[in-house]
Amino acid sequence: MSTSYPDSNSILEKLSSKINYLPQDIFSAREFLFIDYQNFPASKIQEHEVPMYTLEITDSSSECLFQYEVGDFTRQKIIRGQTIFSYPQGTSYKATLENGLDRISLLGIETHFIERILRHEFGICDMEMPNLFLSNADKEHPIFSFIETFRKSLIFYPHDTCMHRDTLSALTKALIYELMKDKKRPMNPKKELLEQIKAYIECNWRKEKNFKTGDLPKSLETDIGIKIQTHEIYSLFKEYDLITPGIFLRNLQINYIINRLFEGAQIKTLVRELHYKDRSNLNKKFKRNTGINVTPKQIKCFLSFMEENQKILANPDISKEMIRDKVGFDKVEDLDKVMMLIWDKDFIQYRKSIQIKK
Repeated sequence: MSTSYPDSNSILEKLSSKINYLPQDIFSAREFLFIDYQNFPASKIQEHEVPMYTLEITDSSSECLFQYEVGDFTRQKIIRGQTIFSYPQGTSYKATLENGLDRISLLGIETHFIERILRHEFGICDMEMPNLFLSNADKEHPIFSFIETFRKSLIFYPHDTCMHRDTLSALTKALIYELMKDKKRPMNPKKELLEQIKAYIECNWRKEKNFKTGDLPKSLETDIGIKIQTHEIYSLFKEYDLITPGIFLRNLQINYIINRLFEGAQIKTLVRELHYKDRSNLNKKFKRNTGINVTPKQIKCFLSFMEENQKILANPDISKEMIRDKVGFDKVEDLDKVMMLIWDKDFIQYRKSIQIKK
């Protein structure tokens, strides 16, 4: 049964329908700013406060000189049609537009506005753990098109290289969440493929700036689902100094574990289900349900870690490094062994085997 998606570009249509104002009318609100100039003479200088994070010239044939102030410094940039100019979040500028234009339309969108549109207009609320496999047909989804359009039009500067990370993260999660929701079939990739993906991501998420999709095994590079997963998500974040696809995926996974599995009575259920007197039985259960071999030593470490540190893990703001320091592991690799146990299990989405309800 084919998946039914909204009409192409429906997200952009919804956005534009909410900001369709008369020429020369400036609508300045928390969510967005829209300015529409027609027959804008070169001698005219228009100054206004710009509280937004992005500005887009929607007319592909136009360009303008955009001057803005950052503290005591004045900067300027020529913005051409169908590009988005990004500047640091949380700062208001007095911008000057100066050029001879037949028509210019500027659109400013606040980061959280996009996420709210996705939530209210498309029914996307709490983001579940993303499914990491996208088919070739999934690229037809309008959210994917919106992400691609948004990504390709960004202009980055050294002082704002982290700009739009939250936006792209929200859009990516929304896309994968929608694809998961639409698909009626469970995802059950082959064990060998999972092991390759796991090993590749686990190796590369530590490399930060050195993450390269060219290092992928050929068997993964030729698989369309994995190619989208690694290459496309990498493309979303390759401009940033502080994040890579591996880190992005690991952060999603660790946050999901902390927020979903280590809350209140759920930890007791989890430990009770896994805490067998006969460690070999637990080993067999893990292997049967997940295809992953678990040693008795890993099981003991896993159970002790969860039982003794559930309060620490329940903190949604805690980072992997903070967990390591608070728990007292001398090496990050020791924590990796424990987290990878949980990660592997949840990666294949066999949460039913431990009787944890969402």
